[in-house]
Amino acid sequence: MEATVPLNWISRFWSYVERPWLYHLLLWLLYFNLMLTINYNGWAELPFTLKTLGIHLFFVMALVYWNLWQILPQYLAQKKIGRYFLMATFATFLITPLELICLYWVMDEYTAAQEHLLKNQHIHFLFNFFVLSLSTALKIGKEWLRQERIKRDLEKRNLQSELSFLKSQINPHFLFNTLNNLYALSLKKSDKAPELVLRLSAMMRYMLYECNEKMVPLQKEISYMENYLALEQIRYGDKAQIALHYPQPLPQSVEVPPCSLFPF
Repeated sequence: MEATVPLNWISRFWSYVERPWLYHLLLWLLYFNLMLTINYNGWAELPFTLKTLGIHLFFVMALVYWNLWQILPQYLAQKKIGRYFLMATFATFLITPLELICLYWVMDEYTAAQEHLLKNQHIHFLFNFFVLSLSTALKIGKEWLRQERIKRDLEKRNLQSELSFLKSQINPHFLFNTLNNLYALSLKKSDKAPELVLRLSAMMRYMLYECNEKMVPLQKEISYMENYLALEQIRYGDKAQIALHYPQPLPQSVEVPPCSLFPF
């Protein structure tokens, strides 16, 4: 139970930002603010910093969306991992020089910045490749969470279908047998007939009203089984000895799915 709590929290968070435009906008704003914090050296260089960051953001976005829209679906989604890394590297080698050329042209009045840019070309390549890899990891993580949510929904639907099928199988067959027993006891004018009617009434009330809830108190589920076994004891008489044992007192806070203990 504890292991599913972080997953549920993360799934709930992703559900809020799952709209593509909002999700991407938040990430790019976060990325731009992070780059601005790292590269900004003073108010006098703010226009220059914003200009270079704008160019960098344009080419990084081109690289990331090339990866998300073409390279990832074409190679990694088809489990062609080697080809994916080859194409990701090729895309980085193609985009990074174009970015460096534009940055070098913008830095025309900053000779020191141009020299620093030329000396650290490999760092730009590695950083762009890292951003591309990060976008891949986020895409894979988002897809995994989506698949997990679909899986849990399917499991929940299957469980509900199984419970509904179980209820539909129990009701007609059991009711038919019980009515036959009641008819036989009525013919004999047995003192057990009123007890049978009361227990059957309690069971039908539980099946009609309580079983529509997702969870019911454990005590009610136990009472339902007690009524069922009592009716079976009346049916078989001395031919069978039926007993139900469970620890007492039962915890009041425990709840179970309705009819989940009945098959056992």
